[in-house]
Amino acid sequence: WCILGDFNVSLSANEKSTGPSNIDTGMRNFQDCVEAIEVSDVNSTSLQFTWNQKPKGEQGTLKKIDSIMANLDFYSSFVGSSAVFQPYRISKHSPAVLRIPMESTSIPRPFKFSNLLVHNNRFKDIVVNSWNVSVNGFWMFKVVKRLKMLKKQIRKLLYDHENLRENVKKPRHELDQVQTALDLDPSNFELQEEEVVYLQAFKDAIFWKKILMQKA
Repeated sequence: WCILGDFNVSLSANEKSTGPSNIDTGMRNFQDCVEAIEVSDVNSTSLQFTWNQKPKGEQGTLKKIDSIMANLDFYSSFVGSSAVFQPYRISKHSPAVLRIPMESTSIPRPFKFSNLLVHNNRFKDIVVNSWNVSVNGFWMFKVVKRLKMLKKQIRKLLYDHENLRENVKKPRHELDQVQTALDLDPSNFELQEEEVVYLQAFKDAIFWKKILMQKA
């Protein structure tokens, strides 16, 4: 579900163009309410301020007191939804529009975690980096958001591994070339370093191909 409208108070101190940056009682109560019902602002790329205190005055203040918020179930059900706050023109408030993409006809591929990934040297770094990303919102929203980012990285890692079935030929050919060149010029330090790199790449390809064949 989602809620939208004029809440008559900003959610954070930086959601206004002028004035003190302290958090007053109304803002604190609003923050507590938002956290309690577990909703967050829907992504928006339009106006950042939604209310003009004095449309005809020179000393007016712009604030964001209109919001479109949703819970995790809404985000999962309507992926790609966005909020649009249009120019207020002659009104004090910016019209708020919630855009929901049409239902996709394609069925997303279900996510399956393969235990073989934990043997990859990149796996731990991917998990740590994904979990250290700064995410705003209540705790459950932060956890789900980080898990989604982690899932995307793990999908890519698994895709790279699955491609190793066909990619063994490439590192083998490159290793053959550098070793042939090294045979003609055994004192060439650059070729020696290249051999180390290509040899490790070939070993990795063979290793993962064996694991993937066992998995299959």
